[in-house]
Amino acid sequence: MSRLLFVSSIFANLFHFRRGLMRALLHRGHHITAAAAEDGYEGALAEMGVVCHFWRHIHRGGLNPLEEGRFFRELFQTYRRERPDLILHYTIKPVIYGSLAAALAGIPSLSTVTGGGYALMNDGLLYHLTCGLYRAALLFPRRVFFQNPDDRDFFVRRGLVRPDKIRLVPGSGVDLTHYHPESALRGNSPAAQTTFLFIGRLLWDKGIGEYAEAAGMVKRDFPQAEFLVLGRLDPGNPAVVPEEQVRAWEREGKLRWLGEVRDVRPFISRADVVVLPSYREGIPRSLLEAMSMGRPIITTDSVGCREVIEDGKNGFMVPVKNAAALAAAMVKMISIGEERRRDMGRYGRLKAEREFDERLVIQKYMEEIERILAEKSRI
Repeated sequence: MSRLLFVSSIFANLFHFRRGLMRALLHRGHHITAAAAEDGYEGALAEMGVVCHFWRHIHRGGLNPLEEGRFFRELFQTYRRERPDLILHYTIKPVIYGSLAAALAGIPSLSTVTGGGYALMNDGLLYHLTCGLYRAALLFPRRVFFQNPDDRDFFVRRGLVRPDKIRLVPGSGVDLTHYHPESALRGNSPAAQTTFLFIGRLLWDKGIGEYAEAAGMVKRDFPQAEFLVLGRLDPGNPAVVPEEQVRAWEREGKLRWLGEVRDVRPFISRADVVVLPSYREGIPRSLLEAMSMGRPIITTDSVGCREVIEDGKNGFMVPVKNAAALAAAMVKMISIGEERRRDMGRYGRLKAEREFDERLVIQKYMEEIERILAEKSRI
């Protein structure tokens, strides 16, 4: 039985995006440990049979060299103590520092780049520092997984990773048996009561500001249209939207914030359209879940997002950071009516089945994991 360690900045990331892979590995008899900052999701992983370890020194948005050094030391000491057979790194700081710590501890690793993140969106000191760290860290993992061709090509062009290390997967995939079209479709509500749903962390680069602005525009002509937001604040992220700003949007009547939930399916079921006007993604899981449940989507012509949208077929695509275009797409969704939206939703479900089935992603990871473990056993 092999011992595998999953490392992320928060347990929520592992719970939402990696539990299918974890279950498959547990089913094959592997021992799984997960390490992340305590955030309330560790209990759900423990119920699956995953042993959880808590980071004390990770500061996701911090750049203090002393704090970063403490986290690196904690990673290295944990790896030396636990001696797993393989480490799987997710999210930016674990990928960078964890890959270096694993190499220093003499333990093979895999890394997954799930998007460029805030640091790679603007050319500046942070951009060049992050590129340099990636270039050093990604020398060491046995494989580096990317979730879309744009991110892969970006890293290759800038010499941040060797092409022979790369594997491409369609995001984290989606469990098509868990997310599926409900049997009872929405009734024939008046067009003006169309419900839009944003699912994601409350970050500026998720496009929440454009969503709020567009909602205000649409409500001028369709005052009964609903604009819901499902997601959590993320204080550790430099792009976080202050809670007071979200409350201000609520007071202005632009949207309603529902907070964070473990199961988004009831909310997707009650929505007519799911919206994510993000600036950059790996592959947006919320849109895959919406497509799998037969809901049309609106998203941006941006890295990661364009992979899931076929404009006019499973929804509409709009330019990045363009609230007016987003509002126009929302009005168009209202105007085309319920039956056309259902057609888009059915096409989206078929696209999810063809391209984003979680089993396709799990199989690619399993192949690499088993290959590395077999090589290690022969040494």
